[in-house]
Amino acid sequence: MAAAEVNDQPVPARILVCAQSNAAIDELLARIARRGLLTADGTRRPAAIVRLGKVAPQSKVAPFHVDEWAARARQGGRHGLSAEEKEAAEEAGKKLAAVEARIQAAQAALQKVQATVDSREAEAQQAELGRLQHERRLIMVARDTRQQQASRAAGRAERVVRGERARVLRAAEVVACTLSSAGGELLTLARSLAEDAPQHQPPGANGGGNAGSARPPVALFDALVIDEAAQAVEPAALVPLQLLKSEGKVVLVGDTNQLPPTVLSRAPGAASLAQSLFARLQAARWPVLLLAYQYRMHPAISAWPAKHFYGGKLLDGRARPDTAPFHKVPCFRPFLFFNVSAGQERFAFSSIVNTEEVDLAMALLQTLRLRFPADVRSVAVLTPYKAQKQALERRIRSQFGTEAAASIVVATVDGFQGQEADVVIFSCVRADKSTRTDGSDGQRGVGFLADVRRLNVAITRAQRALWVLGHAPTLQANDTWSSLMDDAKARDLFLEAPRPYPKLVDGVCRMNKGVTAPSSERRR
Repeated sequence: MAAAEVNDQPVPARILVCAQSNAAIDELLARIARRGLLTADGTRRPAAIVRLGKVAPQSKVAPFHVDEWAARARQGGRHGLSAEEKEAAEEAGKKLAAVEARIQAAQAALQKVQATVDSREAEAQQAELGRLQHERRLIMVARDTRQQQASRAAGRAERVVRGERARVLRAAEVVACTLSSAGGELLTLARSLAEDAPQHQPPGANGGGNAGSARPPVALFDALVIDEAAQAVEPAALVPLQLLKSEGKVVLVGDTNQLPPTVLSRAPGAASLAQSLFARLQAARWPVLLLAYQYRMHPAISAWPAKHFYGGKLLDGRARPDTAPFHKVPCFRPFLFFNVSAGQERFAFSSIVNTEEVDLAMALLQTLRLRFPADVRSVAVLTPYKAQKQALERRIRSQFGTEAAASIVVATVDGFQGQEADVVIFSCVRADKSTRTDGSDGQRGVGFLADVRRLNVAITRAQRALWVLGHAPTLQANDTWSSLMDDAKARDLFLEAPRPYPKLVDGVCRMNKGVTAPSSERRR
């Protein structure tokens, strides 16, 4: 990934991009860095982008973090402490450590003198005690002086860092952070910028600021884009508005057919809090533009959700599908439903696990990695249940090693909204052998899977392959799942998955004689 250099040059316009989660922001920022900004003449160019908030050091967007930009500025000799100031700060620290050591020695000597004083040596010991007390007072004065010097040096360094971060923000074209960070770290930086700038803005330029407020205006952005807006609680979506210029534009991007905001409270009125600003505007008949073309999913993956959730209005935007060499293998086709008939759910603390589906997922991963090591860009294994997620993580680390396991994302469906992967394996988990197949017990054995919005998220994350592992007798009690499986059967994409799973996968793979092993293995 690459982006334009963040420097001291003014930018013509500044865009704030927010989302509910760090994962969604990182995914969006990575795409902006990869594709750049679209100009008025239809060409693309790199953007000066800055990320705020928590970012893992190994994250693909870590180089764009505000502190990384600021650190590079310091290494380049801009805005940093002078050599004399750095030397003085280091010297103050060394002297302070020496003074502290002398204080400890003086205190130990005082205690020894006080413990040995008697009537015969009172005069001599009293004189020694007085000398030590005087020395201690001198050392305390020296210590306080060094502390003040160190504090002033640290304060100067902190102001320099704060100034560098503010300058990075001023030079950014695209700033990305979570909604909560917009009201915390970003707001603080914006205020420091406003305090340094001349106060000559016209009335009303303070975005959401209060009239008569003692704080300087903080309106920095010409446009605000909130991604996954249908998943954000309404108050959170209002937070970044205070950073928007009065003439600024707001764009909400979301899908009410996917997961809504998460509200754990069961108190009266909590249901209203669970409504997003996006959903409120849509319910109020605010004009909503449907993004009718999807560019993520292979047509075999998008076919059923496009028809079932979007009434056939969601179309495939690619002229040619994104195919892969492994698609030629019967068990690695773009979309498949594996009926894990031996599956059995069991409770694990407050969650549910299904080890049969773990075994099948491992067999698929093992064969995919062995036969097509260079053809898979990214892999995600999704499940609705935390216990299943933990079981999958343990098995992947055990079988592939910690380093290789880091390249496989294992997540809950809720945690993966807003993200995508080349290959997605979805473990449904639910396998209630007592579930009746006539539909009379409704959704008793389906649990979380009964939420059609969660299902929509789960089956629309994959780019080139989606493999669903489920217990058909349990899932068919739910109308939506029954429709999905009927569609898979009609397209000959429904596979029975008996044990042993490694032999099953390997055997089905060998059915296709045109795909045996990567060319590198054949050469060996």
